[in-house]
Amino acid sequence: MVLLQSFRPCCAVIQLALMMLIALSTKGGVSASVRQTSCGTVEVNMNSNDLARMTRMCCDQGLVSRRNARHWGDCFDPVLACWQGKYACNITSLSWSSPPIEVASMSEPFGLRVAPDGSLVVAETVNSGSGGGVKHVEFSLHDGTGSTSTLLSHHLVWDVALEKDGSVVFVTTSASPGDHSLHRMAKGGGSSTLLQVFSRPLGVSVAPNGDIIVSDYDANVLFRCPSTISTSASCTPILTSSSGLNGPVGVDVALNGDIFVVDWSNDRILRVAANSGGGNFDVLASPADGLVAPHNVAVAPTGHVVFVQFGDGKVKLCKFNSSNPRACASVETIFPGTGLSSVRGIALAPNGDIFVPDGPSNKIYRIPFKEATDID
Repeated sequence: MVLLQSFRPCCAVIQLALMMLIALSTKGGVSASVRQTSCGTVEVNMNSNDLARMTRMCCDQGLVSRRNARHWGDCFDPVLACWQGKYACNITSLSWSSPPIEVASMSEPFGLRVAPDGSLVVAETVNSGSGGGVKHVEFSLHDGTGSTSTLLSHHLVWDVALEKDGSVVFVTTSASPGDHSLHRMAKGGGSSTLLQVFSRPLGVSVAPNGDIIVSDYDANVLFRCPSTISTSASCTPILTSSSGLNGPVGVDVALNGDIFVVDWSNDRILRVAANSGGGNFDVLASPADGLVAPHNVAVAPTGHVVFVQFGDGKVKLCKFNSSNPRACASVETIFPGTGLSSVRGIALAPNGDIFVPDGPSNKIYRIPFKEATDID
């Protein structure tokens, strides 16, 4: 039997999977099974002779193809669970196009995220003087540079993350309101609410269950905050300096809940498994893999991890293999960083495009995804 795909635990999707299996069965005697997995998804299994036909049907329904996908998002469901370490091993190569395409210009862009509609939400830091805040960038993939609007004016915003309802959470080291703190801004912008005060928060991400993950650089702590967090409550440490964490910065969360954080002062990328106990982590990549000052990280729906280096702007890909999904089998430079420096952010679009902000040039660039090749 060949495991083809894991579908979302959504009634409509499950029904569609069953309908496809029934349709296949009436067209050639396909042997297949469907079962609920421990991580809440549905696995569809079939023999290898029917794999190609099922793949084509998935593509027809806009779901998934793991066979030489030309565009990352064409046949992938972007909210699949349970891919980390499993299906990432099956893709032999990923490639991106060059040169990068400028999509926006603003003062010192840093952290950024891709919204469900494909637009960008960006932290505009502005280290000196006044200004900055949370920006929104709408652009066309064909036309290049887009239009930029201000969602919220706020000094020294370092990173942003998106919640399911469209709200934006962000971290700032501005003295007012709140000193070095986490804030929430409702969808559409206008004002924000102070949620929690930290020592020096530089990274933020939102987990699939709604928890807010914050990296506190000065405290050397990675925190988990419930979505209902307020100044009267507290966040829970996930990793601390006693675990060897030293200067955490960029952070992202996979669809299965695994947390990826950049351990800046140690030049490492760490993975904290979703259900692991406090202080437990895997070292995905380190200086032995050629890492030099990594600053931010992003994880794809396929489980692939990309990160960007601060000084030279190089974008790197962590490649897994089936023998050890807890560490990078190799680290590949997928963008040489030519012309970039002081890059503190990275974001992945559902179609595989990578976005990086370049602080000194005050620009945001898109690195278009080119191709994924699967061994199946």
